[in-house]
Amino acid sequence: MIKIKRIVPFILAACMVFSLFFTLACSTAKELDALTLDTTNAKLDFSLGEEYRPTGLVVYANYANGETETVDLGAVTIDSSKFNPAVKGTYTVSVSYSYEEKTVSATYDVNVVDALFGGLVVTLKEGRKNRFDLSANNKTIDFTHAATWIEVRLPDANGNVDMNAAALSRDSYTVEVFKGSEKVTDLSGVHRGNYQICASIYDAKEDFTYWGFTNILIFDDVSSIEFKEGTLQQKRGLRETMTPTWKFTVTYNSGDTAVVEKGNVHLSIPSINPNVAKDNGSVVVKYREPDTREQSTTVNYQLTGVQANPDLAFLNFSDTDVFTASNTNEFIGTLEYNGGDASFNVIGGNPGGKCKIVSKSATISLPTGIVINGLETFSANQAYQSGGASSAANGKYITFTLDRNCEIYVYAKSNGDDDRCMYLETENDYAIITGVEGYLNINGVPTAYAKVDPASYSAHAVCVTGLSGENPADFSLTFDASVNVFGILIVFPEEEV
Repeated sequence: MIKIKRIVPFILAACMVFSLFFTLACSTAKELDALTLDTTNAKLDFSLGEEYRPTGLVVYANYANGETETVDLGAVTIDSSKFNPAVKGTYTVSVSYSYEEKTVSATYDVNVVDALFGGLVVTLKEGRKNRFDLSANNKTIDFTHAATWIEVRLPDANGNVDMNAAALSRDSYTVEVFKGSEKVTDLSGVHRGNYQICASIYDAKEDFTYWGFTNILIFDDVSSIEFKEGTLQQKRGLRETMTPTWKFTVTYNSGDTAVVEKGNVHLSIPSINPNVAKDNGSVVVKYREPDTREQSTTVNYQLTGVQANPDLAFLNFSDTDVFTASNTNEFIGTLEYNGGDASFNVIGGNPGGKCKIVSKSATISLPTGIVINGLETFSANQAYQSGGASSAANGKYITFTLDRNCEIYVYAKSNGDDDRCMYLETENDYAIITGVEGYLNINGVPTAYAKVDPASYSAHAVCVTGLSGENPADFSLTFDASVNVFGILIVFPEEEV
């Protein structure tokens, strides 16, 4: 035991020395941590047709021990595969560096912009055109000899081009054809689209490639559009669900075809009210690409089930039974509610000015899925009009109380030649007023603002949330002088389970 005890201190000392050596060795080892790119003096803008070059780019390698060193561009890998000199835009270039089997990367953006000094000027030869029309008999254009269609000139030292001077010899430049960002390799028969005939010259002395191109448009008129597939039958309801599944086949003069669907910028599908009384309906779908004739097709659809409005409250100033005018400055009435016996008291007026019911006719489309008295449009021959207010205290108003979340539609028109304003307000802290898409821009919460156009009748809509039977809210609709309000529709959607 005595001998073992004497050896232990030596073993411990040896371990401490080894541990210290290992720690020092680890602390001095260089472990690659990150890559930093300095683009302060880098070339970031390239002319249309100009080849990418990492000119001026500085690369730094950062190590875990805090050390930083400059890396020669020849030691890094640069991926500029996304760069397309034929298309203006911003492109991301990736730079990678490896050390001790670890690789780190960083990126920076470069731009292809309108021609700067240094690009070739490429023009069509006399007699050549940059637009070709396809037909049923001529379905493609042969680009095999595209190089013979162009003339190429190089700017002088001042960046000027003498168009009367002789063009460069064909043997001095290389020709390639692009469609968008894709290089076209089979030139024997290209189809419709916008193509670029690109010319390039490599200058070995400057290690630089000069580029230039001219556009060729192959035009193919649309000859027809036909319904291809999609749901043509659905149960009645508030939301249109069948049209997003619709697809159409577009046929061109050349015989080429393409499948398009809802969302295509050239396709126009009218809205379908899925809650109408009729069982069968049809819509005319139109399709038109730029510089083509408009084509259309008729799509027939079927609605099944029972027509069922959501719960509605509707104030119609054309119905004199709905409200009573107490005097020329104020009226008291009710919002008729089709979901039961409940009614909503409505008070309107202008204490300091004029307030009256006037003969003003209007016909306005109701929201999708809403039918009143079997009609999809709201017709009125009277309107509530107030004017002459000289201060905010004498403002025009219609007030009502609600205890359920809803959508509120106000049908109005300016009575003058100028735009007028309308506000929906509440002092309830829990009520939230937001815009219904496509109808109204909101300037604040809980206030909704609408500009009332004098040129047309319009529906201004907001969505109200945060309401309940325990948390009702009083609302005030105030508006500018000379605004005609024809009706107020309140829609109470089905509560989510």
